[in-house]
Amino acid sequence: MNESEFAAIASVAREHWWYRTLHASVEHELPKTAHASVLDIGAGSGVMLDELRHAHPGWTLAGIEPSARGREVAAESGIHLDEGSYDDFGAHEGRRFDVILSLDSLYYLETDARIVAAAKRIATHVKDGGCFIGQVVSFRSLAGAHDAWVDCHRRFRGHELVRLFGEAGFEVHYRYRYQVLAPLVWLSRRVVQPVRGVEDASDLVLPSPVVNAALERLVAAEDALSRHAPQGGFGSSVFWVARLRR
Repeated sequence: MNESEFAAIASVAREHWWYRTLHASVEHELPKTAHASVLDIGAGSGVMLDELRHAHPGWTLAGIEPSARGREVAAESGIHLDEGSYDDFGAHEGRRFDVILSLDSLYYLETDARIVAAAKRIATHVKDGGCFIGQVVSFRSLAGAHDAWVDCHRRFRGHELVRLFGEAGFEVHYRYRYQVLAPLVWLSRRVVQPVRGVEDASDLVLPSPVVNAALERLVAAEDALSRHAPQGGFGSSVFWVARLRR
């Protein structure tokens, strides 16, 4: 990942419609208890953990991030992240958590073998009755300049996650997000970017307040509906909740 992106994310995530709706989707799936433990794998600049520490002050929160720059940006916001990755949970090896998060970082594991190995490691760190919540980009046809900027090596389909996590003993329920916006994303990536060219810079910007609020309402409404819809469809990200088979 281009290391300048950590600071860019930290500067807009608390207001940006994309992060706000992602955080709301995660929050919806979290335990409704006064005490719970959460591990965020590939925590980036710590914005998800920052949301959780304000929403759930009694919870035990931990995050791991392989990038020293990411950990540094998180520390500037008062969020401590430990060094670690999908291959090594560092200080948290052997601990078990009520919730393990994987938010837009799974694509750094390029092969099925590495993903299954990571899922098996996660399975040994989830408490009985706990869950594994995540999101990752979907559909190769929606890949664009941003993928290259953040070193996104792979896009996924929901049925792939069912298969890969299933090999680690998980049952997966998934849904696609940003379905209403996906056709516009496809048009931008396949038509607009080739014509305009690609700038060597992040495309993460905060829209105007009116546009930002409208997009947040649109995606929030879609999320509320899609939680009750059958698995499938077409969206720019796939969101899952996985639990170990009993």
